[in-house]
Amino acid sequence: MTPYSQTLFQQMDTGAVILTDPAPQERAGTGEWCFLEEQCPDLQDECLESLTLYHWNRVYPSEVGLKFLPGESGWHLVQMSEFPGHSHEKITKEVYVR
Repeated sequence: MTPYSQTLFQQMDTGAVILTDPAPQERAGTGEWCFLEEQCPDLQDECLESLTLYHWNRVYPSEVGLKFLPGESGWHLVQMSEFPGHSHEKITKEVYVR
């Protein structure tokens, strides 16, 4: 993940090793997670194995947005769940694979 995003995880003690890089998608290897918050993933990258999106029940102003049409881009929804968050009433998680 980028150094900007790492601040979200500083309070968590998961035991996971978190590496930061200005271009995390370029550094992630097969089977590794890549957390993107300020940039859009390259959905054409063949190394991208799955895509997990989180949606909040609010609209925020933003400069970056993911233009994603799953069926048209070869991605298929395989899991969707909703749960309450700490600061959001409802969070929707979607998992896509090619």
